[in-house]
Amino acid sequence: MKRIIFIIIAMVLAALIATSAYFVLSHHFEAKRATNLYNHLVSIVEQPTENETTAPDTHNKSPKGIKPILLNSQANSGYQKLNVKNSDMVGWIRIDGTRINYPVMHTPNKPDFYLYRAFDKSYSIYGCPYLQDNCDLNRPSDNFIIYGHHMNDGSMFSDLVKYASKDFYNSHKIIHFDTLNQKNDYEVIAAFATSTNDSKAYRYYDFVNAYGSEDYDSYIKNIKKLSYYDTGKTAEFGEKLLTLSTCEYTHNNGRMVVVAKLIRR
Repeated sequence: MKRIIFIIIAMVLAALIATSAYFVLSHHFEAKRATNLYNHLVSIVEQPTENETTAPDTHNKSPKGIKPILLNSQANSGYQKLNVKNSDMVGWIRIDGTRINYPVMHTPNKPDFYLYRAFDKSYSIYGCPYLQDNCDLNRPSDNFIIYGHHMNDGSMFSDLVKYASKDFYNSHKIIHFDTLNQKNDYEVIAAFATSTNDSKAYRYYDFVNAYGSEDYDSYIKNIKKLSYYDTGKTAEFGEKLLTLSTCEYTHNNGRMVVVAKLIRR
């Protein structure tokens, strides 16, 4: 009887070890696949073509293993190439000196489609950064809201949580969000964490278009009040905004939010 119990316990332990090993290896290969995929997309974007000029950003160095994008003074033909591969691709998000360096997807009729899908639409726990469904790049909306995962390996939008530090903000004030045919620079005006489980928490994701100056000013007042620190920057009615959002783990179902205003078009 004891021998049978011992065999059963051994079999259970072996199954647990095998299952754990499977998940570890699966996550490892998924991480490698995601890194290879997005580095490949970067290589397409940074390839110069005739009549294009490129200039690297020397102010911040990208982390080891992450390729920096060389942005063109005019529309980047690489964006068009990626859009041909997948028409859901509407832009590119980049923050110098971080690992945030990805295409941005948009599926107005399928909210959160890229939450667990890679650029090629295959299943991926890494997903792909995407624009909130009710945002409009053509109008354009007053506020572009982009979501990305907070991955344990530091990829996707994980670096956003570093904006909790004013020192990090001071060296990463500019966010680049390019559309398919236009370079755009945004300056960070607020960074805060909140909980989506708190009914009293400010619903930052509801603000896409202002009903008027009072509505716009109210949004700015709320995010400035929530901000970890005073950036000394604000925005006025009529100025376009960019909001980046990812998971944050010091709050219950928390979100880290970084808001910036358009400074160059």
